[in-house]
Amino acid sequence: MLFGTENVEFEILQAIHSFSKSAVLDFLVPKVSWLGNGGFIWIVLCVVLLITKKHRRCGIALSLGLVLCLIFGNIILKNLIARPRPCWIFDVPDMLIPIPTDFSFPSGHTYSSFLSAFVLLEYNKKWGFVALFVAAIMAFTRLYLFVHFPTDILGGVLLAAVIFLLVRKILKK
Repeated sequence: MLFGTENVEFEILQAIHSFSKSAVLDFLVPKVSWLGNGGFIWIVLCVVLLITKKHRRCGIALSLGLVLCLIFGNIILKNLIARPRPCWIFDVPDMLIPIPTDFSFPSGHTYSSFLSAFVLLEYNKKWGFVALFVAAIMAFTRLYLFVHFPTDILGGVLLAAVIFLLVRKILKK
């Protein structure tokens, strides 16, 4: 295993799950996580921002950032690192969602959500803080569902920050 921390990280996942497990979360978490599938919620936001003249620059920044996340996260890093998901390695009873088929590191739900939050913070603090809250919840759902290790989440946040800085630099030129 590439990271060598999978057993410890799985214990953390089990602790998170046992501490927070409830029928309400078992119902809500898959639905919230679904909003992040393929960056759905953020792509819809991009479209809304792009069609409004007042927010178009934010929409352009967000669109560029999400495309870069797709390239560097999904196409390059996930396949280069090829880290198995926790639910592939460990016996996880009662999966609440279908088991994902792509690799685990970094978390796509996390990097698309945090990239979106960082961009929104740049253009509108109030929206940005709401998006940060949504991004944190999105990251939590991935841990709760046993589809990412904690370091996958941290990697997603780090990738989002790097891509955000790159987008800022590109758009300032």
